[in-house]
Amino acid sequence: VMSAERGVDPKSATLMSFGGAGGLHVCELAESLGMTRAIVPARSGVLSALGMLVARPGRQATASFLKRADTVDGDDLAQGFEPLLALVRDELAAEGIAAGDLDTERWIDCRYAGQSATLEWPMQAPDALVDAFHDLHEDTFGHRLELPVELVGLRVEARGAPRLDDVPPQVVETDLPKTDHDVPVMSRAGLQRREVRGPAIVMDSDATTWVAEGWQAALNAGGHLLLHDHRDAE
Repeated sequence: VMSAERGVDPKSATLMSFGGAGGLHVCELAESLGMTRAIVPARSGVLSALGMLVARPGRQATASFLKRADTVDGDDLAQGFEPLLALVRDELAAEGIAAGDLDTERWIDCRYAGQSATLEWPMQAPDALVDAFHDLHEDTFGHRLELPVELVGLRVEARGAPRLDDVPPQVVETDLPKTDHDVPVMSRAGLQRREVRGPAIVMDSDATTWVAEGWQAALNAGGHLLLHDHRDAE
């Protein structure tokens, strides 16, 4: 629904599958949406956990301010940001991240007096901020107004270094269960330099993929499983 509301036809997209059971349903879900391509990424069963390790840990803190820009100076803004800076530093210190290892950014929500919507801009001196807001408003909405500028809210974002710099290589070997079924069962690594047509089962150490009838699967150089409905080409 969200894709359609944005004018994007799912049929033109590639379905991304993740989670330990995502690969079991990816072909059926793609077909229900009229899609002919799908990806089961490497480490799909632990993708969210891996994302938490490679993402930079961070915190955000916000506070209302609501003052006209021509009534404050740089010191007033700095004082407004101090409690927010202390908060994000303390929370990340509890995770073992020192304040000196953080990258911090300070942002201000601005608007013309009487408006309800705001635009965000990086922290700077009030005079420079007003000029920047006029330019930003014109770039965004196509016009500027001869009205006072209000500073509505403050936001601080702090981020540390990723907990994992290099993703370790995948486990190549996967123990395959013994089965009497006619459907072939193979490991993801077993698809190197070959393709398999469904129905087939592809197993990982953390996930299982069902290659449905009419679909074909191959492994790319990054270890990601690429699936497509070969009936569309035929």
